[in-house]
Amino acid sequence: MFLTDAQIERLTGKKQHAAQARQLQAIGLKYAMRADGSLVVLESAVESLLNPEAKRKVRKSPEPNWEALS
Repeated sequence: MFLTDAQIERLTGKKQHAAQARQLQAIGLKYAMRADGSLVVLESAVESLLNPEAKRKVRKSPEPNWEALS
């Protein structure tokens, strides 16, 4: 679901939260900042950025059975 602090540090190569945020911005990765300054990064955002060809799970909305109406 979310990257751990250690994973964010490994991804960015930075220990300080502000430096991590700058690095994430530089590579175009979206993140949120908590009140304490730590960052929240979705695993799926990293996967999408690093492997854009990967197929996402797309929920298909159920279609009505039109044949049942006739």
